[in-house]
Amino acid sequence: MNFASGCAYQFNGDDLLISTVPIDHPNDPPVEPVTTGPAIQVVERNARKAPGRTYQDLLKNEYDEAKLRYYLSVELIVVNVVEDSCVVKLIPQSTGGAIMPSTTSKLIPQNPSRPILHSAQASPSKRFLLVTLLSTVSYSVPLGKFGKVIEIWDLHSDQVIPVVSLPVDDEVPLSYDA
Repeated sequence: MNFASGCAYQFNGDDLLISTVPIDHPNDPPVEPVTTGPAIQVVERNARKAPGRTYQDLLKNEYDEAKLRYYLSVELIVVNVVEDSCVVKLIPQSTGGAIMPSTTSKLIPQNPSRPILHSAQASPSKRFLLVTLLSTVSYSVPLGKFGKVIEIWDLHSDQVIPVVSLPVDDEVPLSYDA
């Protein structure tokens, strides 16, 4: 089980949904590269200037992004807890996707197309999962404000129903007390 992003299991009727470390996941996290000079941060051309909040413990570089992807990579499995024979079924939607790394770094381990599962919530009918996947990482906001893709996964088929794609939440007005 992978508890890195919260509770690694939830009940769905007679089934137990479990976040597991992928079978093809490397045993060792990415190795930190040796720095050869100062880290330089570049602002995108024609970027809009806006006031921003200050957060601590943000991603600093491609190595931090690779570590984040390493520790948060999961696959979902379903285990029926009522039947006498223990049947474990992999949810096929959790094994791949179109979420690509934001960099062309050689540090990103495992399958780079594997989505980073942020949360999954079962429907009352126990047939669907409302899933939030991280789509875009950012070096200027914490994990909860990264870009997200929200989908509905059908547990009885491989169907994926896109709901919404949300960009990085980095334009929060500063009119409130911080």
